[in-house]
Amino acid sequence: MPPEPSKMNRLPYFLRSAIRNWQSSLCIGMLALLTSCASQSIPVPKGISVTTLTEFPHRVLVTETQSNPPPIPFIIRPIWQIVVQKEGASLRWLRFDPLGIPDARQILQQGRWRNDGFIYPNPQAREMFAALLFAWVPEQELNTSYGKQNWRNSPQADGSINRALFHQGQARWIVHWPSAESMYKNATFSIKHADGTVWKVSPLATEEESQVK
Repeated sequence: MPPEPSKMNRLPYFLRSAIRNWQSSLCIGMLALLTSCASQSIPVPKGISVTTLTEFPHRVLVTETQSNPPPIPFIIRPIWQIVVQKEGASLRWLRFDPLGIPDARQILQQGRWRNDGFIYPNPQAREMFAALLFAWVPEQELNTSYGKQNWRNSPQADGSINRALFHQGQARWIVHWPSAESMYKNATFSIKHADGTVWKVSPLATEEESQVK
């Protein structure tokens, strides 16, 4: 137990500073541990081949629409650029705000998320990354990756396709493609979260593609 505040003042400055640093480190460590435990409950594919994902966009623009936006007309919708890099058997995910400042850096390795660098863990970004990954996993690998009973494709009357992932008895993510053909092309699609948040996902050209153009 650390000394009481009244007794703390009697200690030498260097000792008081060391105790405060220890308390801060302990709080940060406990919070990071809780965040890490919570992130592991986010559905991730099992046994997915990283090489399969190279056929899909790995640089996208995501626009978020909340189910209950603040009643302020000039609030701008959150927009992020997501970059996914393949590193051996791992996937490195980065999220940047409109100014190009990263607010999330995560690595998915062997079915577990871990922080990349010194950016504070961002559970909301991990949820977004995991939802994107679900959308990009090829249909033929979904049974193995998520379990046959945990996902469903639903053709709609207008020709569009919905893909839902069920987690703990409810649809956690619903991916919507405007057509069946767009599922296998570099096309715009959307993801609806269980809380009503919608992410519109638009592919961006990679550096290699930009050079070709």
